[in-house]
Amino acid sequence: MNTTLTAPDAPAAPARRKPTRALVAVSAGATAIALGVGGFLATTAAFTDQKTVTGNTVSTAELTIGDTASVPVPVNATNLIPGGFLPVEDVLVFTNAGTVDFQYTISLSNITGDTALQGWTDIAITADGKTATGTLADPPHLKVSSLTPTDPAVEVDVTVGLSTDADNTVKDKTATFDLVVNATQNP
Repeated sequence: MNTTLTAPDAPAAPARRKPTRALVAVSAGATAIALGVGGFLATTAAFTDQKTVTGNTVSTAELTIGDTASVPVPVNATNLIPGGFLPVEDVLVFTNAGTVDFQYTISLSNITGDTALQGWTDIAITADGKTATGTLADPPHLKVSSLTPTDPAVEVDVTVGLSTDADNTVKDKTATFDLVVNATQNP
């Protein structure tokens, strides 16, 4: 009698693990290649256009006080006596000869001569319906509003007088001054 021995059933082999690391690596690589190729293709196909504006210019305004009289009339107040005065009309007539509106002031400068006479000499400056008064020692300062290039000419009148209280200390004395118009563009 032959007897065959058989081994008991062997336990089944454990199920094989899926290679997850390899699968993740292959998957990540494929995604990177797809994004790289797709991104490359997406950024190289772009339409563009351009317009150019030529002949651009930048320039500044002109601020100019224009004379309408050939020569301004200087104030020549001579032989004044206490209480006497001399009105001088149209000492200066000017316009806005520029391209921008401006405000202007009228004042005195370069005042020289006998200091006692400067204190006793009254001055009035009138322009555009406004008047400022003072003395040669404390000069008037007239600030006038705006003047546009289309406004009519401004006439400046100056009245010079010797105070009624002036005494013998100012007999036969002289003083001089300049009349100045300053223009400043409007803000």
